[in-house]
Amino acid sequence: MILHEKQIGKALLSAMNSAKKRIWIAVPFIGTLNGIERIIGNTWQVNPNIDFKILTDIDFGFIKLDTYNAFKLATDNIRSLKGLHAKIYIVDDYVIISSANLTQTAFSKRYEIAYAFNGNEEVCAIFEKWWNLGRNIPENWLPSNESDDYEEQTSKSLHKLFDLPYQAIKIKEFKLLPEILNAYNHFSKLYQNNVKRVCPKLTLLQEIDVFFNYLYHEHDKRPTKNILEVISNNNKDKIQLLKKYHPSFVKYLSKSDHANKRLADIKFIHNCLNQKSINHILLEDVENVIRCFNCMNSRPSHIHGFIRENSLEMIKIEWEHLLFDEDTPLVDRMQRCKNNLRHFGKSSIQEFLSLYNPEQFPMINTNSNSGMRFFGYNIPVY
Repeated sequence: MILHEKQIGKALLSAMNSAKKRIWIAVPFIGTLNGIERIIGNTWQVNPNIDFKILTDIDFGFIKLDTYNAFKLATDNIRSLKGLHAKIYIVDDYVIISSANLTQTAFSKRYEIAYAFNGNEEVCAIFEKWWNLGRNIPENWLPSNESDDYEEQTSKSLHKLFDLPYQAIKIKEFKLLPEILNAYNHFSKLYQNNVKRVCPKLTLLQEIDVFFNYLYHEHDKRPTKNILEVISNNNKDKIQLLKKYHPSFVKYLSKSDHANKRLADIKFIHNCLNQKSINHILLEDVENVIRCFNCMNSRPSHIHGFIRENSLEMIKIEWEHLLFDEDTPLVDRMQRCKNNLRHFGKSSIQEFLSLYNPEQFPMINTNSNSGMRFFGYNIPVY
């Protein structure tokens, strides 16, 4: 069967996800791990019974450092064959011989073609011949972080033709989101009906988050800090607690610039990431966006890790999909984003959505969830 363009990626990922005994890949150019996992899935990482072999060319090709480290964790079978130019993907008894290197650029920005078929004895014999001609990669060898390769340089001037394929989302870390949103909406009605709004420029949900942040970090007794179990309260108890702590919150806000900073963050994120702007953001814009997140600022190493370990192209793809792909259920978009971006976990995703859609999505993080449990809502700990 002849495959072309995005058909290649779909067929390859489907085969990889069904692999039972063998994944052999011969390809000279191998890109970043984020892209690799979207092209060939992660069966090679999680199934120890797979015979996983990588034949590449470290002399005239390239392999990215994060991918190389992941391959080394999965297998000892990585070899280099000087002069390798073929692109062969063997999955059990299924073969794809292609023009496409194992890179994000090849599978999303180039016009590639492939021939796919079942029955691989002859191709396997050629692979094994080349494998035996290849050499083991020295134990202390590492790819250069600054590899100035042709694929990377030319990709900057190529437009995206189609999205990379995605793995089926099997883990549902956000499956309780509808219940959590219902709880936050219930509390927001209690808040609106029983205490006076003090931040009229903020949405109701954002003001509530500033209130939770105050109780967790700024109140003298920090009453909501590290609440791990639900404090059982009926609505009357909830309202009494709310009226007990709200006056000191009002006093705190009169001396704090917290609300104005939140407004500035929301405005910046919306201007930076609207549908007209998101594809033009720079790395410095990305860093400024994630510095708006409470959860990121509490762990600065995550900021540096996020910038270092995710490509700008991948960040744009995932953020655009998360915000604007209304044909995909929100929980699936959130899960995909968490799967494909490193150092961008549940709190980051939920704060991101809240700052972009402050009227619709509450700020859900450790601080606010602890506050919700304090007020008697059964919100899980994470």
